[in-house]
Amino acid sequence: MEVNTKEAGNPIAQDVKKGAPRHYGIKAAFNYGCIPQTYENPEEVDPNVDIRALGDGDPLDAVELSDEPIEMGTLGEVIPVGVLCLIDEGEVDWKLFVLRADHPLVEKKRREKEVSRGGHRTSSTSPSTFNAPYLTLDDVEEHFPGKMSAIREWFRTYKTFEGKDENKFGLNEEIKDGEFAWKVIFQCHHEWRDLVGGNNPRNLPIPDDLLLL
Repeated sequence: MEVNTKEAGNPIAQDVKKGAPRHYGIKAAFNYGCIPQTYENPEEVDPNVDIRALGDGDPLDAVELSDEPIEMGTLGEVIPVGVLCLIDEGEVDWKLFVLRADHPLVEKKRREKEVSRGGHRTSSTSPSTFNAPYLTLDDVEEHFPGKMSAIREWFRTYKTFEGKDENKFGLNEEIKDGEFAWKVIFQCHHEWRDLVGGNNPRNLPIPDDLLLL
């Protein structure tokens, strides 16, 4: 299932390949969604990648790491913890690793940080500090050992079941940290703002979900 950006209102619909429902050869052991009001620009070289590649023209994908399934169509708050640069058929297709905001690990780390600060919450939303009160990649790895690496391998191989080559990754295949993730989010949000604000010189189609969500 996927958000169909080619239909009005962008309904969640069956992903179709060559006129038939698309199925993957291996099950995805994670919740999968997208970040509203983001756009991976297919007309611009992504400045956060170490190779010359354009965006895939979609919203930013979100990989939610908790073990509990989230109901399809849910709009919820998540905490960015890292990001992986997938290169899908030559295009940049960021995979943002997130954890739902009500997950017990998030609350635990939030309380620990508040205690270390004498009970004061941070109110900053800058890329360098917003993620700091919550989670690090080490926190996530300790709680979900091996899960992020397994997800990277899923994205590497899932298209081989369609007879295609393995996917590639940028940035030496590293899962970058939360601070880097916020850079990607802000970049994709600014690209969305430019798109819906009229900076669209080649008259690219604007997916409805980028406007409505």
